[in-house]
Amino acid sequence: MGPSGIITTIAGNVDGRACITTTDACGDGGPATQALLNNPQGLGLAPDGTLYIADRSNQRIRKVDTNGIISTVAGTGVYGYSGDGGPAVQAQLNEPYGVSVAPDGSIYIADTANARVRRVTPDGIIRTVVGTGIGGFNGDGRPAVQTQLTQPYQAVYGPDENLYIVDRGQNRIRKVGIDGVVTTVAGSGGISQFSGDGGDATLAKLNDPEDIAFGADGAFYIGDTRNFRVRFVGTEGIITTIAGKGISTFSGDGGPATQATFSEPGGVATGPYGSVFISDSFYGRVRKVTSALPGFSTSDFVIAAEDGSELYVFDNSGRHLRTLDAFTTAVRYLFSYDAQGRLSTITDGDNNVTTIERDSSGKPSAMVSPYGQRTVLSTDTKGYLASIANPANETFRFTYSADGLLLNQTNPRTNSWTFTYDTMGRLIRDADPAGGFKALARSETANSFSVETVTALQRTNRYAVFNLSTGDRRRVRAFPTGVQTELWEGADGTTTNRFPDGRVETAVLGPDPRWGMLASLIQSAITQVPGGPTYSNSVQRTVTLSNNIDPLSLTRWSETNRINGRAYSATFAAATRTMTNITPTGRRLITTFDSLMRPLRVEVAGLAPQQYSYDSRGRLESTVFGSGPAARTNRFFYDASGYYDLAGRVTDETSPDGRVTHHEYDVNGNVIGETPPGRTTHSFSYSPVDLVSEYSPPAVVSGENSTHFNFNADRELTLITRPDGLTTFFDRISGGCSCERLNFLVQPRGTSSFTYDPQTGNLSMLTSPDGVNLTFAYAGSLLTNETWAGPVPGNVNSTLDNDLFTASRRVNAGSAVVFLYDADKLLTQAGSLAITRDAQNGLITRTILGSITNNWAYNEFAEPTNHSAVYGATPLYSVQYIRDAGARIATKIETIGGVTSQYAYTYDLAGRLAVVTLNGVTNAVYSYDTKDNRLSITTDSETRIASYDQQDRLVSYGADTFTYNANGELATKTITGQTTTYEYDVLGNLIHVVLPNGTDIRYVIDGLDLRIGKKINGVLTQGFLYDDADRLVAELDGAGNVVSEFVYGTFDDAPDYLIKAGETYRIVADHLGSPRIVANVASGQIAQRIDYDAFGRVLADTAPGFQPFGLAGGLYDPDNRLVRFGTRDYDAETGRWTAKDPILFAGDQANLYAYVGNDPINNSDPDGLQRKGVGGKGGKGGKGGKGGKGGKGGQGKGGFECSVGPIVVMPPKEEPIMMPPPPPMAPIKELKAVKVKKDPPLSIKLHR
Repeated sequence: MGPSGIITTIAGNVDGRACITTTDACGDGGPATQALLNNPQGLGLAPDGTLYIADRSNQRIRKVDTNGIISTVAGTGVYGYSGDGGPAVQAQLNEPYGVSVAPDGSIYIADTANARVRRVTPDGIIRTVVGTGIGGFNGDGRPAVQTQLTQPYQAVYGPDENLYIVDRGQNRIRKVGIDGVVTTVAGSGGISQFSGDGGDATLAKLNDPEDIAFGADGAFYIGDTRNFRVRFVGTEGIITTIAGKGISTFSGDGGPATQATFSEPGGVATGPYGSVFISDSFYGRVRKVTSALPGFSTSDFVIAAEDGSELYVFDNSGRHLRTLDAFTTAVRYLFSYDAQGRLSTITDGDNNVTTIERDSSGKPSAMVSPYGQRTVLSTDTKGYLASIANPANETFRFTYSADGLLLNQTNPRTNSWTFTYDTMGRLIRDADPAGGFKALARSETANSFSVETVTALQRTNRYAVFNLSTGDRRRVRAFPTGVQTELWEGADGTTTNRFPDGRVETAVLGPDPRWGMLASLIQSAITQVPGGPTYSNSVQRTVTLSNNIDPLSLTRWSETNRINGRAYSATFAAATRTMTNITPTGRRLITTFDSLMRPLRVEVAGLAPQQYSYDSRGRLESTVFGSGPAARTNRFFYDASGYYDLAGRVTDETSPDGRVTHHEYDVNGNVIGETPPGRTTHSFSYSPVDLVSEYSPPAVVSGENSTHFNFNADRELTLITRPDGLTTFFDRISGGCSCERLNFLVQPRGTSSFTYDPQTGNLSMLTSPDGVNLTFAYAGSLLTNETWAGPVPGNVNSTLDNDLFTASRRVNAGSAVVFLYDADKLLTQAGSLAITRDAQNGLITRTILGSITNNWAYNEFAEPTNHSAVYGATPLYSVQYIRDAGARIATKIETIGGVTSQYAYTYDLAGRLAVVTLNGVTNAVYSYDTKDNRLSITTDSETRIASYDQQDRLVSYGADTFTYNANGELATKTITGQTTTYEYDVLGNLIHVVLPNGTDIRYVIDGLDLRIGKKINGVLTQGFLYDDADRLVAELDGAGNVVSEFVYGTFDDAPDYLIKAGETYRIVADHLGSPRIVANVASGQIAQRIDYDAFGRVLADTAPGFQPFGLAGGLYDPDNRLVRFGTRDYDAETGRWTAKDPILFAGDQANLYAYVGNDPINNSDPDGLQRKGVGGKGGKGGKGGKGGKGGKGGQGKGGFECSVGPIVVMPPKEEPIMMPPPPPMAPIKELKAVKVKKDPPLSIKLHR
């Protein structure tokens, strides 16, 4: 069969007649296609193309030369044994099954019924080289001619110059060494059985093996006929099954080879690029096991990407020629080579060319980008890469051992890493310039190996692989604490992950319909959570081709992902390049792509389309949301270089009003300076391994100004020293699955201690300096129960459904709040709150709680335009929003209690709120300095002027004055001579406030840095409990009794209703989540009304303290008038935070005190770390616990991301602006920072 797949007869007469007369020439001397054969078995191919045939029942070895002429080279046609030492054509053979050709031209014959292997040398003389002629087994270690064989079916000259014999009758593979001594290399002999996979091949059981084939590395494959398998013996002597599952039938084409079935897989052969061919004589088929796709031509071959989205085309020498899009066949990358076969250019799909320059000897000297940036390369005398200098001449240097192993790597800061190897060339030590290292040690047994890594602090991780006799493979990772994870890889393609927390994840891989197992997909998977839910999913993928033998002739591609039976589908139509995603409820997302699979148009039913365009170089040029006059267009412009500084980093960022923020870097690319507009520089220093070691804000007073960070040799944060000298010490223990865990966190006000479950590794108890003991219980790794003991006792317990979404929540053994979802897993009921959604896009259109109904309407951009709340037919609240072209609210018309108020908002060029009018009259005017500090506010009653220091700390606001501690946290506020003092702990928690009248307020903080209690003059007056997403779910009195319970449904960060004293109250909030009215759902009576100014200052509150929420759902304290958002406190009076952003400039604001960029109308900041745009009400989906995957059904519109409930569209991503890394934080703070980013559960996300 040729490369085209066409089969042709090359020997044997056309009518298939056998040669049955022993004196007949059987066609010798004539064309092979006219010759007579009789039960031909083995084939041997000589290097020159000559084919040898074991013509078994003719008792001959036949040869077909390159001209197609057949002749006999051994055997007389009469069975028997004779002729050794003479011409092979005069010798007798007896049922010769196998023939092979050695490199010197010798022919090896498996003379089966003679129990011998015979060799015909190039001079035509035949001799016995193995076997006595007496069938049997007389042991290993004997000379070949003294060693018994029983049924030698094949004799093959291996790549190691040894002769290998398949002794079918003894169920062994024997090897004749160069010294002429025979040993067994596979099979233990004796009774025909199956066993041994994963272990020593000589201990395995075979069952009538018939053939052997070698790979280029000396490993070999065995046709284990009656075990209905093909076995593989690696170079280390371990045997495994690579095809067949031990059942005699025919199945499995297109799937994993280990799940296929055979009947008589007697013949095996190896092909190019690791493919294995198997003959199944019973079913008359030849089957192929491949690790690579067939090529486009005889000189090319193709490999699919793991996800099936790309194809990599190589030539027969292994050079990468091009990368194709597997959906459109467009060329994504084209690789060109010079006459000597060296890579010279790389061209992308937009014809941007990267060039590799070479010196006169052909060594690479530089890489030149499409925009002209030049990276200089140098090589040492042996051709190894010696240095890389980027266009800014920032140079990395490398040195090597004599045999080419990397010994040293030095970065542009001249810090060096060193590498050490064992005698086998394996890495045994990687040492960094800060004194840290990882040492590696490998150990092996007959069927396993393990690698231990030991760090500078002597923390040991162990990785082990066990090859089991069943053919399965077991992988184990053991952590320093003793917990371990296990991965079982079954010979049948099944994988099972076992986690220390008891979770078991089982998956079965299956083939892609075009690319097979190269782009395997999870056909089925089940996750079993201990004592709880079972999560299952399966994937089915189909394709339609215009040419069934051409996988690139795609006309239709479809995939269905069933999650616990709910089907999510995606279908790609090649003719229009559109992908249609359909959720289980039928909601659709349609995306049209260009030839490189970049989105051009995204459509969601009921909403405006989003369109994207690109320039000739493939860069995003514009985004258009909507159409006609109302369309919102964003355009992108690029300079001639297409980039920023010589190293590609942003150095200056200019706002729309012309203000410039400057970024400065060291030679390693670390941000060492951030200079806000009109300010001096915030400086950063780094350790030798590029960890932030010091942060220095602009100096405002003499003395220490910097915060210092210390790390141990394992690069773990151990100490933070603040400018005021206060410290935080982190004591760590060798830890869990991804990091070293905290043992104690020591701060000036006390110690937090951490306790972990010894079996699961989960955090089980956390004790805070305030004496709060917080214990946790889990379903697997998902937090389901939190119990507080100490000054504020309480419990919050959750259950999970099979999708690992919250099914119910219970506070202090009270009544359970049940959560229900539609098939898209969008919340449809939260306790007593019924939620109705748009059938097309999932936006919330109505909620009903008792007799109160809320309704929402939206514009084409998924932004609310109207919201109303009615009790029966009685209006309670209504609001209308009108937006400008920038998606900002320009007009708000609000009606409460029959009184309508119309607000108009104007913004300056920087997007800051500038003017507010109420009913046509100017209500407030704001001005700002170049640093985003509010300089003044003018209202109808007064003008207040503010001043700030070099760190943007508020010094005065009108007649009010402010002071700060050295760390930048508010210390005092003095109003008309009356001073309020504030005290923060080193983790940023406000812990103590003293009001001007002497009232002493202290806050109780738990180990998660959540405010769980409030004491006034030493007496606990209020307590709070939180769910696993750190949302306030219950308010307690000083005795620990539940005062109110809160239920969340349509907002992420603000509750929809509360239950208090047996009554249920609907919290009607504005678009930010700020409570406007709180109404009894049974009577319609208004229990509380709160009015705010534009920045959230409370103007009126009819029932202070009725519930604890304020602006944007934050925790409001009416005594100090501050709002707690996650990690910080917000002062609505001044419109700014009372402390710096704990993640500094990683919060995307140059002013570390500014609240949401001074646009509080369109943004909120629920965690105190980064502002969040407020848009459509996708509403909540489900959520897992800490350590699990959280989720939400929708996000507000922010930037160019549009979220519409279950369907999320991510447009092309532009180059990120380089920002300094956030400073190291306490792990609890880090956890909170991570929890900001939640993916909508089971959403459809299209992004490339």
